[in-house]
Amino acid sequence: HLYHCSAFKKTDPINPSYRQVNMVKLWRQAISYIQHVESLDDMNLQDRLAAFQSVKTPFFFYDMALLQQSLDEVIRCIAGTNFNVHYALKANVNKPILELIRANGFGADCVSGNEVKRALETGFDPGDVVFAGVGKTDEEIAYALDQQIFAFNCESVQELEVINELAGAK
Repeated sequence: HLYHCSAFKKTDPINPSYRQVNMVKLWRQAISYIQHVESLDDMNLQDRLAAFQSVKTPFFFYDMALLQQSLDEVIRCIAGTNFNVHYALKANVNKPILELIRANGFGADCVSGNEVKRALETGFDPGDVVFAGVGKTDEEIAYALDQQIFAFNCESVQELEVINELAGAK
């Protein structure tokens, strides 16, 4: 499932600045759809889960078909809008999950330099990566700048000044 997501909407067709938008309505629609799909498939899911009872824990079962249905529903909900949805890697950095999310046109919302690296290693286009973490190190910022990611979410004026200084040195 998608645990956290953010969307950015272009505010001006001439100026490519973006602002984060409220996702509550979108997620209510998507969650309602997901609950419907899960209720239709409960018996099948129970049978599948029973097959894993003898597997040692920790064990994680990912229903890729359900994830695809969830992604399809989010895509349906944003059709006709100018939203770009970014998946928060902090929810799960499993490669097959990230590959499926990327293949469906979602961006990557990263909160650490390692998440930026993981997103890029998994094939996300740098132009679809947002770095939103608090306490970014100069090394992480420099790496993200070198990769020409889409945007940084800045936590303070001081952080903006550091990013500006590091970008100016490149």
